[in-house]
Amino acid sequence: MIEDVTGTEPEVTEKENYFELKMYAPDKEERIIEAAIYAVQGRYGKRIKDVRTIKEQNLLRGAIFFVEYEKGAENLPNELRTNLGMPDETAGDIYCRRLLEIRALPVKRDNLEKLLMFTGGGTMQIPRTPGGLEVYSFPTENGVMLDVPEGNYIVLTQDGKFGKMDAQTFMANFEEKDTNTAGLSFDEKRLFEKMNSLFGKNLQRRFSKLTEEYHELFVAVDDMLVNGIIPDDKTEIIDELADMNAVLFHIAGLFGYSQKELLEMAATKIEGRQIDPNFMQKHPHKKNDIYCSSIYDANDVYCGNCAAFKCEDMNGDGYCETCDTMRHCGNLACNEWQSKAKNQQYKHFDERFNKRL
Repeated sequence: MIEDVTGTEPEVTEKENYFELKMYAPDKEERIIEAAIYAVQGRYGKRIKDVRTIKEQNLLRGAIFFVEYEKGAENLPNELRTNLGMPDETAGDIYCRRLLEIRALPVKRDNLEKLLMFTGGGTMQIPRTPGGLEVYSFPTENGVMLDVPEGNYIVLTQDGKFGKMDAQTFMANFEEKDTNTAGLSFDEKRLFEKMNSLFGKNLQRRFSKLTEEYHELFVAVDDMLVNGIIPDDKTEIIDELADMNAVLFHIAGLFGYSQKELLEMAATKIEGRQIDPNFMQKHPHKKNDIYCSSIYDANDVYCGNCAAFKCEDMNGDGYCETCDTMRHCGNLACNEWQSKAKNQQYKHFDERFNKRL
């Protein structure tokens, strides 16, 4: 690489723990030598411990690099070379960072075919010894070879530039793009992922925790509920509100919604009911309604008591999944009728809820 840029072969002197790389090009312009220095620094990264420039008559003529040997070099590797071609960006999976969309692929032994498509070809160095790390090398957009160790990510930004990133940094800043992800801000996403790792994604347990926080909130406001006394120190109430809100935030995120989206949905319902009190209401199933199946016993076979009767509106009209047609809750059911057992489900929920209180 240095010879290609400067036209002069570099001198390499081996030491015990490092080697010296001397680049000397007295007949080249300073800007070319500076570009070569930056390229070497980019190639060796943190392994460079010192750089001493060579000047003659105050003109930059070269540099000496003091570079540590690569750790684990004894494990490196045979090479698997391929013909270079045009990179195929669609081979990389889409990841998101805040408002930045990138494509990236992890370097893994079973991922070579996608890596070759993604980068337009490259070289996979496979270690001979057990436990050694493979290295994938390929030319970037400016022709400089990029070496990416196993476990790191190759990143392609929207401006067409390749780079590499260690797995820990990548996972802390990016997540795989998912159209069902809640519309959370960057800070909310970090909190959501942290709650996932700490508390898990089991909805039954999260709702149980919500009930626990609900109970603790009511303990905190007991005097206000019983005696109508608002305490001077509201710290405990605010603390319990924050705890319950955090659980609600997590549950909403697990369902694919942000709290902002839930507030917007509630605002739509409130505004609609100012115009129409029955806006987004379900059929009340009044017992005196002769058209409603609820005037019958729960065992009576009417559409309103069928598990296949869905999306019932304020007028008692709904959709029958079995017949694939609209029906009314008071219609006599067909031979495919199945009991909804709705009241029993609510009874069990109430028992669990009241037992916790």
